[in-house]
Amino acid sequence: KGLRIRYSVAGNESGPAILFLSPLPQSIRCFEQIWPSLAKKFRLIGLDLPGFGRSEGGHEVMNTEAQSEILDVFVRGFPSGWTRRWHAGCATLRHSS
Repeated sequence: KGLRIRYSVAGNESGPAILFLSPLPQSIRCFEQIWPSLAKKFRLIGLDLPGFGRSEGGHEVMNTEAQSEILDVFVRGFPSGWTRRWHAGCATLRHSS
């Protein structure tokens, strides 16, 4: 869709991954207080959904279908060895090493 999407990756590269999505209508910065303690054990990936935080996007992406498509493209870009799981409506990732 040609949008610039803000994301951040940090933490323990060999640990299980946690994908943080920006809560509506905020950005991934809302996780700053817990990020350092989780980074010791987990691989952290934060994504500002289109139209939120520092990600581009206008009214054309402000619907669940467009947001889901963009999230799917983002997650499919992860290296092989990562599997996607869904829990309570939230995406989770697991790296099989």
